[in-house]
Amino acid sequence: MTDLYPKTVNRQSVVIQFDRDRNLQSMVRQQAEAAPDAIAIDFDDRSMTYAELDRLSENFAAHLQRLGLVKGDTVALILPRALVTVVAKLAIAKSGAAYIPLDTALPPSQIEQILVECRPKLIVTGAGYATALPAHSAPAVNIEDALAAVSSIPLAEKSATDVGGGDTVYVMPTIGPTGQIKRVAVTHRAISRVILDQNYIKFNQGDVLLQTSATWFDAEAFEMWGALLTGCSLVGLPVGPFSISRLCELIRKSGITTMFLTTDVFNRLADASSKGLQSLKHVIFGGEIGSAEHVGRFRKEYPDCKLTNAYGPNESSAFEATIAVPTTPVDRDVAGRAFARAAAAPSRRDPGRNDAPAGIDGTSAELAEIEAALRQDPRLSDSIVVCHDHGSPARRIVAYLRPHRADAGKDPHFVRQVMANLRSTLPAYMIPDCAVVLDEFPMDQAGEIESEKLPVPANASKADDVSSAPAVQTEVILTELWQGILGRSNIGLDRNFFDLGGTSLQLIHAHARLEARLGRAIDVVSLFTYSTIRDLSRFLDGKTAGSARSMSATQRATLQRQTRFQFRRSAL
Repeated sequence: MTDLYPKTVNRQSVVIQFDRDRNLQSMVRQQAEAAPDAIAIDFDDRSMTYAELDRLSENFAAHLQRLGLVKGDTVALILPRALVTVVAKLAIAKSGAAYIPLDTALPPSQIEQILVECRPKLIVTGAGYATALPAHSAPAVNIEDALAAVSSIPLAEKSATDVGGGDTVYVMPTIGPTGQIKRVAVTHRAISRVILDQNYIKFNQGDVLLQTSATWFDAEAFEMWGALLTGCSLVGLPVGPFSISRLCELIRKSGITTMFLTTDVFNRLADASSKGLQSLKHVIFGGEIGSAEHVGRFRKEYPDCKLTNAYGPNESSAFEATIAVPTTPVDRDVAGRAFARAAAAPSRRDPGRNDAPAGIDGTSAELAEIEAALRQDPRLSDSIVVCHDHGSPARRIVAYLRPHRADAGKDPHFVRQVMANLRSTLPAYMIPDCAVVLDEFPMDQAGEIESEKLPVPANASKADDVSSAPAVQTEVILTELWQGILGRSNIGLDRNFFDLGGTSLQLIHAHARLEARLGRAIDVVSLFTYSTIRDLSRFLDGKTAGSARSMSATQRATLQRQTRFQFRRSAL
């Protein structure tokens, strides 16, 4: 690490060995005592030293304890990726409690379901999120107000709460096949082991880790605690619309040395042929098996950067399989097969099962969770959700619906009504691309559903109906972009991007390519506001009254929250 990035240089961190009985906060405090002036976290041009982080989190922990928080309690966190979120997590750990990170984009009904099931003692949230809380929920603490109140007071007495390595530091809520909330408790030692007792990465003094993960995704634990337990700096990617150019700009500005990306985002980074990222020493990418083509492209530009392909179910809070990507094509192929075997091992979730997560555009869509939500619809007697793979651009989630009424399939509004109901329950990235109504599901003699006999829907691989052909150049450009991204042909000008199965991430892809094609900057929010080819074309050509720039701050913030990257992984 050179002096190119003096703001994030840490030179006095101590090497802490794995101790299965030790809690996380004591190790962070040890780093603060060793290098109090070293930068611990840096988000949105606001940085905090280890001494400041230790003091503020200690005072906030004392504040939470005065509110009645004790060891064994849980605190729901409804916060975006931010500096204050890191402070809150460390403070909750110091109080002896465990945090429950919640997806800020979840519908209020699902947030309420999780809160009712998990019964947290307190809810820590911020401006703009408290209004979504149910009236009967636990008391809410505004993080900005609370930190402002405790920031100027003397350092609180060090917490004497007896917390060991086997105690819970956070709880990951997931929804199982029956629609019930499952709570996966992650212990202090589970996180410290994945940081300090491993052989896939070496943390060095002066390293700068990038946090791209959303606060409710397990990879965030690797990013946040990976930095703080080793005395490195944690730099956060600002919340908002994601683009590769923004990512690269932050890497250059902050001297990022280490980061975790989904395989999809890594591939896009390799495709971008971005220059000036020589600070990168180690890039871990995962969720899916890496592409030898993209690895080779990235390696050509950055031969000294170590690459690791990783896998780990969301609930494990660990990389259960890591493959250091070799430099030769033959070795890369061998590593890829080894990774595939590790990811499909019996002790892990079977990717062929219906409850396996479908990796689509960097998101992790739990098929069983979608099924469970569909089965809550009173119009349906059963449902099956399958991921059809017609090649990477056309990978689609398909819902098979068995209605109570035998003639429901003849109703042209039936599927639309079911999907509209589903959108009120699940995040946008988990809404199936299309649905097929069946009177009965194919069964074998043992009464098991034969998923391979389910009919492949025509609109997953064939052309859509076309209301009219592109008439102006902008419509032609948009049509070509949508066809390439969605893996479809003959897209109608008045078809909504999301109704065609498009995701927020795919629209972000389109935004980057559209700026390149038109040679000018375009407000990304406008793509979400005008979501048909005809409407977006008219807006871009200046034929629409008003623009996305005229939206109120609240409307704009709401739209940006709805367009997060995501994937339970990264609201980038």
